[in-house]
Amino acid sequence: MYDKFERVIKPIDKPNHISLLAPTRNRPVFLDLTYQSIEDTVSDHNGIDVWFYVDQDDTNTIEYINALPDSRFSFKLNWHIGPCPLSAGQMHNDLREVCTTNPGMYMLISDDFLLKTKGWDDYIRRQFSQYTDGIVAGYIPAPLLNRNDVLLYPVLSAGWANITGRLFTDYFPTWGDDSWLDELLQMVQRKVRIGDIYIEHSEKGKGKTRRLKNLPFWNKYFNNLIDERFDEAKMLLKAIHGHDIQQYNNSLIQASRWARAFVEKGNDRSIGHLEGLEKKCSGYPKHPDYHIRLIHLTLESKAVSDMFGKVDLSIQSEDYHLALYLLNTISLAGQEYDQVDHLKSLCLKKLGADARSQYVDTDQCFNPGFRSGLEKITDMTDDQFRQNDLEKAQKFFEQTIMLVNNGNMQEAFERLANVLMLYPNYPNSNLFLASLYIRAGEYFLAEIACQKEIEFYSENQRAGQYLSEIRQAMAKLDTNTASVIT
Repeated sequence: MYDKFERVIKPIDKPNHISLLAPTRNRPVFLDLTYQSIEDTVSDHNGIDVWFYVDQDDTNTIEYINALPDSRFSFKLNWHIGPCPLSAGQMHNDLREVCTTNPGMYMLISDDFLLKTKGWDDYIRRQFSQYTDGIVAGYIPAPLLNRNDVLLYPVLSAGWANITGRLFTDYFPTWGDDSWLDELLQMVQRKVRIGDIYIEHSEKGKGKTRRLKNLPFWNKYFNNLIDERFDEAKMLLKAIHGHDIQQYNNSLIQASRWARAFVEKGNDRSIGHLEGLEKKCSGYPKHPDYHIRLIHLTLESKAVSDMFGKVDLSIQSEDYHLALYLLNTISLAGQEYDQVDHLKSLCLKKLGADARSQYVDTDQCFNPGFRSGLEKITDMTDDQFRQNDLEKAQKFFEQTIMLVNNGNMQEAFERLANVLMLYPNYPNSNLFLASLYIRAGEYFLAEIACQKEIEFYSENQRAGQYLSEIRQAMAKLDTNTASVIT
């Protein structure tokens, strides 16, 4: 999954130093206010510096930089002038790469960002010092924008960035990276709310997002990349809990359930809702210049190419549900692709549908692991869809059982985490998880897994039997009395 980009690992020369990173374009009027707010509120003037990304064709900001006195502020200001990046995340990644301070923390801000809390840098250092492994990310709530629960202004440790190899992705023209980081932090349980810092904005109100276009496509594409976010979460969990394999396994299973919840939440957003949100928030120009059109064309082409690669792999593995889901997303792109209709027809034929049904309602699209609206235009029944999912899940379980029989318990846990993310309601999946916990001596967690199995399948007598045995073992504190599922 990580062949999409080259991971950048940097030294950490100043663990307590905070580097503030921000893109700016043609808004020098706000920069003085931002600098002054930092100057008036920072506690350790030598413990921070500020880095701005400036487009090389932004003559107004470049003239402002050239006229700015070197000694005006007590902290160090740095400017990186380069080509206008295609993605929003690329600007922050480039700033991290050119940042010669090599700090312990990166604080991502905007160019109209006003800090109002004195000693804000000490608040951040105190919060981050609680995590001795150095792998953490926090966020500053933005009450004036009613964004108290999302990472509108994240602060990432350098240790975190070295594991992921980046601050943000470079996939999205605008929205996407804050949600990516938000989901990732919840999966690894390292989302720290730095609630003692108060901020305002020079530009009052929420404003409009200039690059926001075709939100339905980008939302579906984002949702489709849950496997990459889950892989990234596994990397972080290994770094955090590598010394405690049981804690790592428990955290991995929990992360898989978070990932599943994010997929279902993403699929609940209808096309109509997304179009309405875009109409409300987009500042995309009626007559965009060549550069902004090139940004969308290039990033969309990269996203579509990525999805066509996954479509090919899905068809080769006979996972036609997933292939159709991906093709539905591609259909939302601003460009048309002739092969989409042909591949949809192929998948529908393989699923036993009417070959003349070339389109699937994109509002009814589905992900692997749960049935959606395809049966409305096919001859497949609900039971047939369920059987199809069960067969795919069974293949995962057969591979997991082989790992257990060969003594590869760690690989079995990781395989099972993927099963629970894709097929959370598969019969016996939580019961099998309970058996792995029993082998590891984690009876309390085994009890929870059995209860989840009974919640999904109350008729599963085996779950009740094993739950009784687990409780007896817990009561006696004798590991030999617990049965192990084979």
